[in-house]
Amino acid sequence: MAIHTNSSIINFDRGIGRIATQREGDVAQALTKAKLSPTEATTSGMVERLRSAPTLEHQMRMAVMPSVSDRALLSPAHFENALQDAHSFLDPNSKDPAIQNMKTVLEDHQALRDALSYFRDLLYAG
Repeated sequence: MAIHTNSSIINFDRGIGRIATQREGDVAQALTKAKLSPTEATTSGMVERLRSAPTLEHQMRMAVMPSVSDRALLSPAHFENALQDAHSFLDPNSKDPAIQNMKTVLEDHQALRDALSYFRDLLYAG
């Protein structure tokens, strides 16, 4: 970018840090001799951030398959014990809708387990 003044041209070739004053005749030579160089400013790394971002498949897998800190919970007996402990810790007199919903879900789960056990016993008695 060049700015014309009365006697000379101020040439901003690499930003405000380097300003050169040239005569008008020198501008044509400077433009033909100089090669355009890439900017010296550091890049933001947007491309690298996009390339290293998790894919949609990875995000969906992590949403459906949360990490479990205690691997023992994955066994059925430990899982049932954890559910019973969670049910015993809930305040029976709580008016909070979230607590009420959690109690309902845990009670429904226990009712389904009891029904499963009953029908399994019927099949074995058969």
